[in-house]
Formats: sequence, structure tokens, C-alpha cells
Amino acid sequence: MKAKARRPNKSFTDKQVETKAFAFLEHLGKTAHVGDSCKFAKVSPSTVYKWRDENETFKELWAEAVEQGTDRLEDEAILRATVGVDEPIIYQGEITGTKKRVSDILLMFMLKARRPEKFKDRTETQLTGKDGAPIQPILNVTIAPKKDGEGR
Repeated sequence: MKAKARRPNKSFTDKQVETKAFAFLEHLGKTAHVGDSCKFAKVSPSTVYKWRDENETFKELWAEAVEQGTDRLEDEAILRATVGVDEPIIYQGEITGTKKRVSDILLMFMLKARRPEKFKDRTETQLTGKDGAPIQPILNVTIAPKKDGEGR
């Protein structure tokens, strides 16, 4: 029985690669999310990781896009922590209005990140010996006896 011929991997023209790479990087700069950016650009994650590994310029643009996307996420977190987002008010199955909901958790994370000297979690660990006494270091030394003919 003859083996079925395998279809070769689909390859892109240089223009298609450029278009897909640009779309991927543009979306990555908005979201900082590789998977979503791949779907947007209609390219597989393994392909973009290959491009990143093989092309230094693409790698640099990728890093810039992730940084830009992360800045956007941080901006959104600040808005949600301070201004809030509209949340629907539902009465008897109908939306009757909205109210602003802020996120205390996001606010705390932002404060910890921006002012760690003031808002970081503080823990203290003390190591002591038995009944609170200082720890006594123990040093075990074994001296091997001299063999005949060694030393003096």
C-alpha cells in the first residue's frame, strides 16, 4: 500500500509575511497578548515565535510592542481602580441604570507597585535556637589518622 503524500506546509510570500507581522505587532502593542494577536493577524503562535527567534529586528519590535501593550494595560488598571467602570443595575430582569464600580484590589496593586516603600507587604522572620536562645553553629571535623610513611 502506497503512503499518502503529505501536503507541504503552507508558505507565505514576503509581502504576506510583512503584512501578517505588521498586523501581529500592531495588535500586540494594543493588548500585550500573543495569542489574541496571532488570531488577529491570522498566523500561528509557532510562526511568530520562529520569526522572533530568527529575526533580530522582529524580536526588538516584539519587545517594544509588549511594552506598549503593557503600558495600555496599566493605564486601564488605573482607570478601573480610580474612575471605575459602569455596572448595570438590574431590577426585575430589566436594566434600570448603571453605577460606577471601582476596584480596591487594583488600586492596592498600583500603590504597591508605585510606592513599595510605603505599601509593600511587610513580613519579618527571626531565627532562634531552642527556647529563643541564639543559634549555636555546630562544626563537625573529622581528622583522619596518618598512614604509615606520610608526614613526619
